[in-house]
Order: sequence, then C-alpha cells, then structure tokens
Amino acid sequence: MSFLTCWFVLFFGVPFKYDPIGIISGLLWVPAGTFGIYGVRNAGIAICVGTWSGVTVLVSFIWGLFIFGEQVRSRIQTLLAVLLLLLGLGGMAYFSSSHRQKKHQQGTTPPLVHNDLTERLLSDDKIEHDGIKEQGLDNSNDDDDDDDMERGDSLLTASSSSSNGEDELTSFDSLIGSSGAIEMEAKPDTEQDEEERRRKEVISVCGLKVSRFSLGLAGAVYNGALGGSAIVPMHYSEIHGLPFVISFAIGASIVTATIWLLRFLYHLQRLGNFQSAWNALPSFHLRVMCIPGAIAGTLWSIGNVASILAVTYLGEGIGMSVVQSAMMVSGLWGILYFKEIRGMYNIFWWFVAACITLVSIIFLSHEHEAIKNP
Repeated sequence: MSFLTCWFVLFFGVPFKYDPIGIISGLLWVPAGTFGIYGVRNAGIAICVGTWSGVTVLVSFIWGLFIFGEQVRSRIQTLLAVLLLLLGLGGMAYFSSSHRQKKHQQGTTPPLVHNDLTERLLSDDKIEHDGIKEQGLDNSNDDDDDDDMERGDSLLTASSSSSNGEDELTSFDSLIGSSGAIEMEAKPDTEQDEEERRRKEVISVCGLKVSRFSLGLAGAVYNGALGGSAIVPMHYSEIHGLPFVISFAIGASIVTATIWLLRFLYHLQRLGNFQSAWNALPSFHLRVMCIPGAIAGTLWSIGNVASILAVTYLGEGIGMSVVQSAMMVSGLWGILYFKEIRGMYNIFWWFVAACITLVSIIFLSHEHEAIKNP
C-alpha cells in the first residue's frame, strides 16, 4: 500500500525524484515490521508497543544528538524530556496490558442478571446470558422441564408437577442474591489462560532454552532499533521531505518483493513443484482484507509521510521521538471503542501517563523552537 499511495505527493507539486538509498530504508523498515508482528504474537501487543516505542525514542535520540550533532538548547533538558516521554509510554503500555485487564476481571464481583425473576421463570421464550441459552419454565409442559433437568442445560430447575397440576419451584437460595437478581459465576477466561501458557512455553534456539515471551520481547526491541533508524538514510541523501516518500516506498516494495521471492524459491527447492511452492506461501486473504487492509494501509502511509516531515523539520532525535505519541491514539481507541482497557483505576492512570507523554512532547518541541528563535 505504501507503493500505491506514495504517488499522491506528486499532486502537491512535489517533483518526482528517486534515490536508490531508499532501498536501505526498506531493508530497515520491512524486517522491523516482521519482528514487531512476531513480538506481538508471542509477548502481547501492549508490552511490545511500549517496548519498541521506547527503543525507537532512544535510538533516534542517539542518532540525532550524538551522531548527526543536531543542536538543541540544552542536552540535559532534552534528555530529561526524553526520559519523561519514556515514562509516559511505559505507563500507557503497563496500564493497557492484558495482565492488568485480567487482574481487573479477577477483582470484580460475579455479574448479576437484573431481570424480573418471575418473568424469567415462567416465560416460554429462551433467554441468553454470556452466550448460554436458558429455557424458561412452562407450567403446561412437564416433559420439557424433565428434559431440561436431565440435560442440565438450564441454570434454573423445576420439580415435577404436583397432583393439582401446579408446578412447584425448587429452592433458588443459592442462585438468588439479596437484590433478587440471579448470580451467575463468571466463566473462566480460558483464552487468556491459554495465551499466558503459550507465552511461558520454552523453546530451544541455537541450543539455548528461551521462553516465547522473551523471544517476543526481543522482537519488539529489534523492531524499535530498526524502525527508529528507518529514516536515517534520508540524512545521507540529496532528497529530503516529501520527495523522499517515493524513494522510501519504492525501496520498501523492492525489499518486500525480494523476501517473497526468496521464500518462494525456498519452498520450490524443498517441494520441487511450482504449484506446491506457490500454495505453501501465506494467503493474502484478499476477500477479507481488501477493504480493511486498504484503509489500514492508507492510514499508515499518511502517518509515514507525517513522520518523514517530522524528521525533516524537527530532526531525527526530536522528530522520531514525538512520532511515538501515536501510542496515545491507539490507547484512546482501546478505551473508547474497543473497551480493551477496563476499570477506572487502569483508565485513570493511563490518562495520567498520557498527560506525562504530552508534557514531554511540549518540552521536546520547545527545545527545537528555541534553536529556531535563539
């Protein structure tokens, strides 16, 4: 998608220029994304995003201030602002982590179903709670009640009909709370338990036994180190700013196509058949990913253009550091839309960390503005 969208900069009056050094940017950026995906799959998205954002800040800070010699008003103040930024990023990652969300779920009381008890017991309609369908009791159908008791599908039970034809309900003292609501035990989060078990799994790498979590964390570190250096080649090019977007996109496309070709040749050598080698490649899932993939790719391309402009006008050290504030946007999506961050405690401290991040960004911007207007 980067290759398809990079040409839109030409509509802004940007002349077409290409520098092969963009291939080096691609060699840094494409593996960085691969390591990032590997990290998320093995260590979790929150800890990985926080890790590679922090590493990116440190790497870009080193490139900008110590290698390129970018001038700031005070290196000590800039360093303090960077440390403050790392604190904010780390706080947002911690309070959005799956560990914090799981701890919040364990600390909450079992959910209560506040419905009319009589209606729940005597209704003929099926009701659903947490994906489990329950059949209401029917006074006119004793056979259905017996079947329900034999199967054990319903959380409510009924006794057999009495001689006068009236149903007698069994005691529900163990299910009914003081508020008259039915207490349902929270189902164990088996998916999170399985994910946690998988992260602790130990595998052998070059004779060394390493947990999947550690490997995932290492992938996040590599992603931050390589991603934080992806725009560095622009400093050695005669092309800067928007014109470099095209070189970057072409370089990334060449590297991606080369990796796919090498993978295809590997399967071809192993399987000895073109069709089998092609089928062994990962599916593109075009039917599923066509629209959402295009939207995500377009949004990323816009962000990539903005990051190149940030580095061009703010410098590598400050520009790439400020770009990592994108973590605030993803966190807001998680709170307001996806409801991934739960509990007022976690949400409150996440916003505190976000405020720290904003303050650090203001400090960093001030350092740059001081150079422009000494």
